[in-house]
Amino acid sequence: MTSRPADPVAAYAPDEPVRQQVLRESLVAIAENHDDPEVRRLVRRCLDGELTIRELVREPRFEDAMGVAMTQLAEEVEQMEPDERAAWRARGRALAEGERDPEP
Repeated sequence: MTSRPADPVAAYAPDEPVRQQVLRESLVAIAENHDDPEVRRLVRRCLDGELTIRELVREPRFEDAMGVAMTQLAEEVEQMEPDERAAWRARGRALAEGERDPEP
């Protein structure tokens, strides 16, 4: 039997507290708000330490749901005004560089 980390998010992004924060907040939002109860259940299992991040993203149901979400995000970004899109990208770059998210 493979041992699983107590905190899959921390194990996925060790020594990266900002990435951990963003990932955990995203997973919690999915677990609380996604339309598909099976996706919510899978994400809760990950947050509870029953699945690793790698195992979660390899689940077909989760993978399909994230594909739909990414398509929707791309459409939303395409509809943004240029200045709004630039601010969105700057926020993403700042988070990727380890800065705390100014927008909770």
